[in-house]
Amino acid sequence: MDSNIRRYEKVKGQTGIRKDRLSGNYEAYKKVQGKRYSSTFEGIREARQWRSSFVPLEVNASNSKITLGELIQLYKDEHLSTLATSTRLVRLDRIKVFADLARYEVEKLTPEQITRFFMIKVKEAKDCKSRRYNFDAEIRDLRAILNWYRETYNYKYAVPIIAKKLRQVGTLTKDKKIKEKLSADEFILFFNALPSFYKDVALVQSRIAGRISEVAGLQIPSLDFENRIITIKDVVVYGRKKEFVELKSLPKSGEIRKCLLTDDCLEVFLRRVNLKAPGSNYVFHVDGQPLKYRSVQHAYDKALRDVDLYKKTSGTHMIRHFTATLTRLVCGNLDSVQAVTGHKSLKLVQNYGALAGSLQGDSMVKVEEFLRSKTHPVDERCAKDVQGLKSGKLVKDSDSLG
Repeated sequence: MDSNIRRYEKVKGQTGIRKDRLSGNYEAYKKVQGKRYSSTFEGIREARQWRSSFVPLEVNASNSKITLGELIQLYKDEHLSTLATSTRLVRLDRIKVFADLARYEVEKLTPEQITRFFMIKVKEAKDCKSRRYNFDAEIRDLRAILNWYRETYNYKYAVPIIAKKLRQVGTLTKDKKIKEKLSADEFILFFNALPSFYKDVALVQSRIAGRISEVAGLQIPSLDFENRIITIKDVVVYGRKKEFVELKSLPKSGEIRKCLLTDDCLEVFLRRVNLKAPGSNYVFHVDGQPLKYRSVQHAYDKALRDVDLYKKTSGTHMIRHFTATLTRLVCGNLDSVQAVTGHKSLKLVQNYGALAGSLQGDSMVKVEEFLRSKTHPVDERCAKDVQGLKSGKLVKDSDSLG
């Protein structure tokens, strides 16, 4: 964003609400007894509701009796409600673990009580043979909640968490699988072990260095064949159990980004457009329905097992990591990685926003050429289909659906 352009704009007809030009979110704010309070929401309706109902919790170190359960409810209403759907659902599910601490007064919680709580949780997890490795995420959540309480309601509050000690107490096993990045040769092995449909998914994911949610949400109108541009705009939101929740019109970064439509992607997209489901604009679908996360995960992990790479890495995000690493190797600079992956803070948007589009294209051309030099990752069927489509003789291939 140009530094000369104001980040916020007033919302016409709305008092105490302004729009963030960068993220598209709405910030509601109000003053109570001379102190300014604010909260951010995805929709203007939620922002209006917050302004009409918000009453600050007046507390101080001597008379506060708020319980952790009450604080968590405030945290849900005022903070978690401002987060992206997928992040909010994960956090909401995780903080259920603190139900046993709900009755304790926040300012009377001690490090000993918190440590004992996590020791009990570790024992319960071991008794039921849980597959989890630790409670690190829950420890971070509790610290975040208590820090939020201090910053929002009582700046004198001392957060009773000793992070290093808690992480030791909250560990079930130290044998956590450490995921490593694939080399180009290993990626080719993995790629060639995939079924045809998931080869297309993996290829597109590698060319846009995307999250699987971005590939799953990709819509046909986002493909500009004339200008060779892919607009990364719509993303599938998966829930805590990796179920489909919704199609969201903004990526996790809060920024729509554009990627070069490479030659390899062109071959895939031309065929996928020909396989468009009635009433659906999903590029990748099964009978018109968006991709199931578990199906993609299973296909990727099976291919990794087939080529003896599963012990090294797993899951869907490893392709994004692979592309970022390969971009650094081929292009030799972090600017290219930044442009390809789309990681952007406000500062990075100002620094890289003007050059990210062209740099992403140049970088992906180099990456694609490098992979082609190793061995062409698109099978012969793809090339034949493209030639058929261009000549108007393409017949739908039932194998394209896996």
